[in-house]
Amino acid sequence: MKTISKMATSLLVVAGMLGVCAGAMPVLAQDETRVAPVSTPLADPDMNGIIKAFSLTESARPSREFIKNWRKPKKILVTLDNNTNRYDWLKKVLPADVELVGVTRGDQQGYLNALKEVDGVFGSCRKDTFANVGPNFHWLHNTGVGIDQCFTGGIIPAGLKTGAVAITNSSRLEGNSVGGHGIALMMALSRGVDVYAVQQHTKKFTTETYPRMWSLQGRLAVIAGFGGVGSQMAQLAHGLGMRVMVTNAAIPANVPDYIEKIGLPGELDNMVKDADVVLTALPLTKETAGMFNTALINKFKKGAMFINVTRGDEQVDADVVAALESGQLSSAGFDDISNDSPLYNARNVIITPHVAAQNVDSNLGRGGEVIWAVARENMRRFANGEKMLSVVDIEKGF
Repeated sequence: MKTISKMATSLLVVAGMLGVCAGAMPVLAQDETRVAPVSTPLADPDMNGIIKAFSLTESARPSREFIKNWRKPKKILVTLDNNTNRYDWLKKVLPADVELVGVTRGDQQGYLNALKEVDGVFGSCRKDTFANVGPNFHWLHNTGVGIDQCFTGGIIPAGLKTGAVAITNSSRLEGNSVGGHGIALMMALSRGVDVYAVQQHTKKFTTETYPRMWSLQGRLAVIAGFGGVGSQMAQLAHGLGMRVMVTNAAIPANVPDYIEKIGLPGELDNMVKDADVVLTALPLTKETAGMFNTALINKFKKGAMFINVTRGDEQVDADVVAALESGQLSSAGFDDISNDSPLYNARNVIITPHVAAQNVDSNLGRGGEVIWAVARENMRRFANGEKMLSVVDIEKGF
């Protein structure tokens, strides 16, 4: 109860920072081209409060120094949402001589055409973005988190390796939604909800789920990745009375007391052997692609559950299906699966259609006001050559 209360308090604090209330926010949707225009007033957010609340990191040097050939931008491109006040709210923080070019979501040709003339852009990252940029392009803010979707086949364009383009993202801002989605799948599978939700339409219930009816109290959750998503998963799992172990690229200075063990990535193989639930909160990189395969899954405790709400390419789907059929895995939950995946025909599986980041009634969801606030602040900082927030290491992929 104490953990839940802290989470509720945090949500209220962040809403206060933005100067908006949940009831005043427009309903968000995955396809914003179908959302009717609204004119919700947009307040200036408390950026210091947001940076502190989400532990956002700032670049060590100003953008005018770490972006090769940086110049004061003349044009910045932004993909607008359904709020008619958005353009003026964004333009407010730019120098008067910097032009803001706005395109509506779904206007792909307008977006690609504008890229040829702008110095920077923020919106969703696309695989064709960097093929269309002009010679003065120096900045992309990805309103999502993962940048694997920016490059075809994961191959980084040569121009990005020169240091002439900086990528920033919404790191840590979607952790509440995505982490909560992963825990929701875990809880549903632990009580056989995947089966009963289908059987309720026939009113004929079976007992086949009984071997999967767990109490989560005292069980061990091992979480790969301890960033925004992983830390949220860890907090929620602890609140359910679970033991929690995590891995991270480096051992952080301040680790919560409820984390039983934090290991480096190479220790995951050993940590999963006692796990009742293995959850991945990792970015998709060349190191994490396909890492949850037969070799690793066979090291899991027999009958463990597997949850992946980050990127589907982190597991080998056929290997997960084989593990479910053999009983090595008892169940599994996913949020990002290709249409031709064999997992759609597997038993004891819940699949959702890449919606983990969605959150229509919270300012923490994709397209929500915190994400807009950080993107706007990065735009202001880029235009003035200042230090920037959540700069991505392009080579590492996060």
